[in-house]
Amino acid sequence: MLREGRIAQELFDQAMHQRRLSGARFEDALVEVGVAEEQVLKILADLYRVQYISTQKLGSASIDKRTLALVPVQIAEQYGAIPVLFDRRKSALTVVMSDPDDVEAMKALELATQLRGLRALVARPAAVRAAIEKHYRGDDFPFSMLKNESLALHHALSRNDEPKNGAAALAPARPAPPPRAAPPAPVPLPEPALPTPVDEVPERTRPPALPERASPKKDDIIGDPLKLAIVMVSLLEGNRKDLRGHSIQTSILIRKVAEKLDVAATDARAAEVSGLIHDLGKASNYHLTAYNVARFDGHETVARKLYATPTRVVESAKFAKATTHAVLHMYERYDGNGFPDGLRGPDIPLESRILALADSYMDLTNNPRNSFRRVLTPQEACEALRESQGTVFDPKVVDCLSRVVLGDEITNRLSSDRGTVLLVDPDVEETTVIELALLEKRYNVHVVRAIDEAERFLESGEVDVIVSEMTLASGTGLDLLARVKRSRKGSSIAFVFLSDETDAGKVAEALDAGAADYLFKPIASQVLVAKVRRIVERSPGASRSRGVNGSLEEMGIPDIVQILHQGRKSGAVSLFADGETGAIYFREGAIVDVVWRGLRGEAAFYALVGISKGNFAIDPTAKAAEETVSASPEMLLLEGMRRLDESSR
Repeated sequence: MLREGRIAQELFDQAMHQRRLSGARFEDALVEVGVAEEQVLKILADLYRVQYISTQKLGSASIDKRTLALVPVQIAEQYGAIPVLFDRRKSALTVVMSDPDDVEAMKALELATQLRGLRALVARPAAVRAAIEKHYRGDDFPFSMLKNESLALHHALSRNDEPKNGAAALAPARPAPPPRAAPPAPVPLPEPALPTPVDEVPERTRPPALPERASPKKDDIIGDPLKLAIVMVSLLEGNRKDLRGHSIQTSILIRKVAEKLDVAATDARAAEVSGLIHDLGKASNYHLTAYNVARFDGHETVARKLYATPTRVVESAKFAKATTHAVLHMYERYDGNGFPDGLRGPDIPLESRILALADSYMDLTNNPRNSFRRVLTPQEACEALRESQGTVFDPKVVDCLSRVVLGDEITNRLSSDRGTVLLVDPDVEETTVIELALLEKRYNVHVVRAIDEAERFLESGEVDVIVSEMTLASGTGLDLLARVKRSRKGSSIAFVFLSDETDAGKVAEALDAGAADYLFKPIASQVLVAKVRRIVERSPGASRSRGVNGSLEEMGIPDIVQILHQGRKSGAVSLFADGETGAIYFREGAIVDVVWRGLRGEAAFYALVGISKGNFAIDPTAKAAEETVSASPEMLLLEGMRRLDESSR
């Protein structure tokens, strides 16, 4: 809009400021700063060359349920699009979108509906989201909020002598442009004259009917305790210096360990929330963890005074009892010498045992002021914690956490078929959300906070995309981009800026320097993931094969087999143990050949499946010389485990 002279620089700056405050898309931010919605929609309709629909029209439209059923709600939410009209005779579907130029979204909609030539209308992003909530879920609350917003703007503008929604606010004065076609007029949503009978809808266009959903309760609108705790803790930890984001990272680790231990969903959620609130109110010169409290008298003295403070701070929030009990008993010791109640072994709540260990691990690997006065590697931290298993920590939980943290990176690399993303940003909360979104889409993700950390990772790891903040502690994103280009000439690494810095000059400088894109914060995580996917797919190295290696103590053979099988991977897993070398060959997830200690085929697999010490390396380009295995990986693992059980009796 700014580039084409549709809005003035002053208005652009106001909208960008509002966007950073509210997290809204730019189109919505324009309305929030006082520009009339109709004027914004006319500009969008002209830019996209489509017709537009107002929030009021979209909110009052009657959309047939059979039309909604053509697009699953998950697809509608992911791509910001809602079906509004289906022409049975022409097999033509009209959808309302916030971005009609999104080719990926249109392809996804065509795939979901099995229809070609979809017609798109444009609407405000907030209106599309509200329409999805109303028409799919029967929740009119988002539209009510938009109506209140419009009413508030009306009152504000009625008191302003020079309202912002005049044409002068949209663009500076300039010579009249050549005559052009009038912008598209708003399109009404006609009621379907005759609803299409279900048996007349083509079978290929009719997905399973969507379940009815009751109107949301008040608690659903307000949000769940976990979301509330994340917001609260993010605000409180903003100035914790070396521990900024510690509680959120601890909570994420707790969830992973709880999942590995098969903890019940409600108990896992309680433990996850305990990780967020466990440090609230514990203001002292020490960061108190179960590990350092057990080692130093000074830490224990302070912890005995403050251990109940977090639960008193959140008392009015009415968190689950399992959450508050987890925090109250996080300084109990597995040998019974802890406090406040001297609980021992399994008598200590499992949530407390997980919290105590996760909190200690995150302190050792992220806080330079920990007991060792330096940040430990994951391997070093796990070794330190193992020395306290059976005394301070539950050995079972120690073993589980070690497998989680040491196997995480290997798992991501094994299961990733989309590439590696390096996030460079000092903002822990921002990168946490983005990291989770990328991992969910099977990217291998590595996060660093500074330029020197990024350079160290680049020396040893393969990267497809670097996503960097412009403002870094030891320089700028432009400095990092320049260093990458100097040190990796001919490299296909793509560089994307994701920054609070919105100065047009900086954006131009970044793009001129070779950046693939420049995105403004805040950004919806799914939008960033879509951008990264497009960049990786266009990269010359996108289809290259990636090797992975590691220790069998970090990831056992059964885990490796399951990941490669589920991911339908091909290649060979070379195994090195007890001075012997062997291999398991895969083709599209199936095991086709195994070699170990003079054995071959299924017998070789059963002989090596129980090996837990040694190393492995995966070569995705290797192929089996012959096929000696016909059983499925599931059957091989089941039989292998059965034989191990028999041999141990």
